[in-house]
Amino acid sequence: MTMEHINNTIKMDYPKYLYDYPLGEDLFEGKSQEKVADNIVSFLKENIKSKKRVVGIDGEWGAGKSNVIEIIRK
Repeated sequence: MTMEHINNTIKMDYPKYLYDYPLGEDLFEGKSQEKVADNIVSFLKENIKSKKRVVGIDGEWGAGKSNVIEIIRK
């Protein structure tokens, strides 16, 4: 790490906050979150009479789980 890098790092404003609220829109080029949301909605609609409808969404922080749910809500 160079001294210039250290000085630039020190000059940064802290703390930096990341807002983690879902936007409800898919910003990925391939629209992968919309595809997942569409598949979940289709599954729920096709099994509307079933009392055993469970959907799990797994992923790390920031993977887009809440955003997929927000897309489904819309």
